[in-house]
Amino acid sequence: TLLTRDVEPLWIARYDYEPNWRLPPHAHEDYYQLIFCVSGTGEALLGSERISFTPAIFFIRPRLLHGLTAGKGVTVRTLDTKFRIQVPALRRALRSFASFQRTVDPAVVGLLEAILVEARAQGALTNEFCQTLLTQLLLRLLRHEPVSPRGP
Repeated sequence: TLLTRDVEPLWIARYDYEPNWRLPPHAHEDYYQLIFCVSGTGEALLGSERISFTPAIFFIRPRLLHGLTAGKGVTVRTLDTKFRIQVPALRRALRSFASFQRTVDPAVVGLLEAILVEARAQGALTNEFCQTLLTQLLLRLLRHEPVSPRGP
């Protein structure tokens, strides 16, 4: 690898959750997860809080209990990525970022889509491109004050 593993993308996918489908509450021990709900409605569990959502972003830190239930009669489409952050300063900066964001920066969406395209292509330097795009995405999240005061 040409770059240091300061930010390490682990996985990215696009999902369609069928109506009433449920992701049972769980937590990840050592990695972050970012879920962008592209379309649909439902209810999310973040820590002990249940939140109704329409398109939104969920920023899930390690050990945060979370789950998702798709709404009745509606499919929830998501872009979902899991990653590690090795840089203590970046982890500290992201502590203040709200776990739930109702307003989504279009640039963040574009970066998520670019990561998905790059990961699927599996071209030369795919890991480095995904790492660089993910780093840009995290910095973009930090650029703005959290939109919602909610979030564990």
